[in-house]
Amino acid sequence: MAGRILVIDDEPSVRRVVERMLTRVGYDVEAASSAAEAKERIETQRFELILCDLHLTDMSGPDVLELARAHQPDTARMLITGDPLVGSAVEAAGIVRCLSKPFTVVEMMEAAKFGVEVTLKNRQQSTSSALHLVRSEAGQDEPV
Repeated sequence: MAGRILVIDDEPSVRRVVERMLTRVGYDVEAASSAAEAKERIETQRFELILCDLHLTDMSGPDVLELARAHQPDTARMLITGDPLVGSAVEAAGIVRCLSKPFTVVEMMEAAKFGVEVTLKNRQQSTSSALHLVRSEAGQDEPV
C-alpha cells in the first residue's frame, strides 16, 4: 500500500533514516526540517500520514499536528518522541499514535501502514457520508 507521507524532524539524521525506511517500501515521502517548512507543505500538498517529532526548534510537534488537522482533518497524524510518557496525552488530542525513539524498522513500517490505513478509512467514510447527504437532499434515500 503506497501513500504520501510527510516526515517532520529537525534532527537531520532521524529525518533521513525515516525517509529512507519509508521510501524503500514504496511510500512517497516528503521531509521537512522545521514547522515553517512543514506548514508550507501541509497547506499545498495532500498526505496520507504526517509524522512529526515532539520537539522542533520553531514550534511544538503537537502544535504542528493541530495545524495539520485544521488543513487536512482526514489525514492521520503521529508523533515521534523520546518520551514514552507523552503517548496517552497526545492520543487524546487526535493524534493516532506515538512512536517512541528509538524505534525499529518494523515499528516504523507498522506505524506507517496503520496511519495510511486510518486516513484511507477516514476519506472513504467522508465520501460515503457526503454521497448519502447529496442523495437525501435529492430525495433519493434508496441505495443505488
